Amino acid sequence: RWASRITLEITGVKVERVQDISSVDCHSEGIDPLHWMRDALPACVEFRDLWDSINAKRGYGWDANPWNFALTFKVVS
Repeated sequence: RWASRITLEITGVKVERVQDISSVDCHSEGIDPLHWMRDALPACVEFRDLWDSINAKRGYGWDANPWNFALTFKVVS
């Protein structure tokens, strides 16, 4: 702990398939709602493209629908 810049406390854990993500969760993952509204694409389409750009080459693309752990956390002061 002495070497960390921040300390995080995990406040929630959700296990789900990647294709089960909600629009709200897509926004929480960094998809800008103004961006997808302007381009007339649903948030989860943007998230799917982002997911594939990171994970498809490793065999965990959107179509594979892998399990993942969604963590929520807060900064502890």
